[in-house]
Amino acid sequence: MKIQRIQVDNFLGARSIDAVLHTPVTLFCGPNGAGKSSIQEAVRMAITGDVVRVNLKKEYDQLVTEGSKAGGALLTAEAGTYSFDLPAGKMKVDDGLPAGESIAVALNGQRFASMSADDKRTFLFGLTGCRASTEEVQKRLLARNCEPAKVDAVMPMLRSGFPAAAEYAAEQAKQGKRDWRAETGATWGANVAERWKAETPAQPQTADHAEDLPMLEMEIEQVQQKVGAAAAALRAANEVATKREQLKTKAESVDRVRSNLELKCTELAEYEPEVVKMRQRASGTARVGLVHDMAAFLLDATLIPDDAQKANDLIERYEDEHGELTRGGADLDAKASLPEYERGLEVMQNAVKNLTRDLQAAIEAKAAYDSLEYHRVMDTEDLTALQQRLANLKVSRERMQADIRMLEGWKRDVAAAEGKTKKAAEHHAAVTAWLAIADALSPDGIPGQLLAEALQPLNSTLQIAAADTKWPCVCISPDMQITAGKRVYGLLSESEKWRVDAMIAQAVAKVSGHKMLMLDRMDVLDIPGRLALLQWLDMLAEDGTIDTALLFGTLKALPTGLPSTIAAYWIEDGNLVPRDIKAAA
Repeated sequence: MKIQRIQVDNFLGARSIDAVLHTPVTLFCGPNGAGKSSIQEAVRMAITGDVVRVNLKKEYDQLVTEGSKAGGALLTAEAGTYSFDLPAGKMKVDDGLPAGESIAVALNGQRFASMSADDKRTFLFGLTGCRASTEEVQKRLLARNCEPAKVDAVMPMLRSGFPAAAEYAAEQAKQGKRDWRAETGATWGANVAERWKAETPAQPQTADHAEDLPMLEMEIEQVQQKVGAAAAALRAANEVATKREQLKTKAESVDRVRSNLELKCTELAEYEPEVVKMRQRASGTARVGLVHDMAAFLLDATLIPDDAQKANDLIERYEDEHGELTRGGADLDAKASLPEYERGLEVMQNAVKNLTRDLQAAIEAKAAYDSLEYHRVMDTEDLTALQQRLANLKVSRERMQADIRMLEGWKRDVAAAEGKTKKAAEHHAAVTAWLAIADALSPDGIPGQLLAEALQPLNSTLQIAAADTKWPCVCISPDMQITAGKRVYGLLSESEKWRVDAMIAQAVAKVSGHKMLMLDRMDVLDIPGRLALLQWLDMLAEDGTIDTALLFGTLKALPTGLPSTIAAYWIEDGNLVPRDIKAAA
């Protein structure tokens, strides 16, 4: 960025400054308290907004030069202007002009050294355009052959920075180690875990009956069927024998029951007329019918002796067939005997009825008995032999099944051991993968790689500056340590620190591309140091490395004999004073 004109009015010690810059390098010099630092602070405030001597906006009126009510600054560059006014503190920067932390460091070399390590890293990433976005980190992790799924898992943690993401990956690795230990019972170690395998049990000394058992099952089924059939046949034969035995007695009683029935029927036939007669005598009623009328007539008729004898014979025959012939009126003896005759008749009738039923049952039993086929009762030794054979086969089956279970158990144990080995390998792979990500996200990994890329252009420029100035080489390490030669920044003298800050400011100006540099208090250098500074800036201006360099220093007189790239202004009492001073500082 090329500054063409600097105007400062009533800002601290700068009362009226209007400097037109005709050369790339401009030196503002003068005695102590002349207002030089006020000019550089005005330039810095106009470009970056940094306010050095007060903290609050309400204190801006303190920046106005004593005795004045207002002040401000206007910087005119090729691309526009920077300005601010006081005490309002209103600032204006034309669009397209450089701003940000890089130009703030170029205008104040000490700014970088005062940053924290994290702020330095952030600044360098922004300065060099070296991306530390999640997309870039993800790309670099995958380029390191990190596991994609775990890379995706760690990406959200990058929002909190590399340390948080690395810590997350390390914790996942620890969890993986705990999982590996839970699976194996051992403590995880890279070499141990790589070779670890679960102990596989020895194979039992038994035959594999996987093919024999189905054949045995078929044989058992066949023998079971035979046993079932034999048992059924035995039961059937026993049932037939039992049934025949049950029917035998009844079947053999047919003749006896028939004989008894015939006898009872005869007795009944003989007894029934007696009962009828007894009923008639007891009731005293005459029998109805011709035979009975004629018998009654003969009983009462008066006949000659020969005829009377014949009549008596006929009456006897009648009474033999029909019972006693009476002349009418109830027979009291018969009436008294009739109930007993009736009971006897009923007994005989029931006996005939029961014997008739028993005869029918006996005839049916004999028919059933005769119809049953004779079944040979199976020899119980045959069934016992079959049952023993079945029992032996079942014992063989149990042995085979026990062997098969033992073999299957061994196979399960082998599978479990293989599964444990596989699971342990997976945990080990997870540990390895997470450790790889943790290592990649550690300061020596991708952050270091990114930082090295960010540092490379800056350190390269610092090496060139050291060669040009013959000053100790300045280097910024990945851990953000600044060294000059072999000495760290904190151990340097005031002038050594000034040179380091100047070289860093110039490197930032070059790398950022705005090519503007501002160095205050150059009088901290001795005469050779100042000459080396001016020669260096002259070289930078000649080769176009810088467009504008502003120097501020307390000198005794305005320098003469300066290169064409360098112009000097004398500041006194806050004003730009043109003087012809012969002696150089």
